[in-house]
Amino acid sequence: MIVDAADGSENELIGALARVGTALVEVTKPIDRCVMTTRPQPGIDRDLDVLRTINATRRSILGVGTLVRTPGHVALGDELAALDS
Repeated sequence: MIVDAADGSENELIGALARVGTALVEVTKPIDRCVMTTRPQPGIDRDLDVLRTINATRRSILGVGTLVRTPGHVALGDELAALDS
C-alpha cells in the first residue's frame, strides 16, 4: 500500500494505531529507501539523482512500515487516519 504524504508527515504516525478503509494497522517503523530506485525501468533510463534526492531531502527514509492488526478492505483513495489513543 502506498500512502501519499510527500511532506514526510507519515513519520509522525510511528507507534500509533491507524485506520485505512476498514483495516486497522499499527505504524511500526521508518523504512529506508533501497538502491532499487537506481535501477533502470522499461522505457526509463537509470537516474542516480532519484536516490540522491531521497537521501538529501528525506535522510534516506521514504516510508513507514505497518503491521495489520485487523484485516479489512482498502480501496484507492481511502485515507489513513490515526486513532486517538
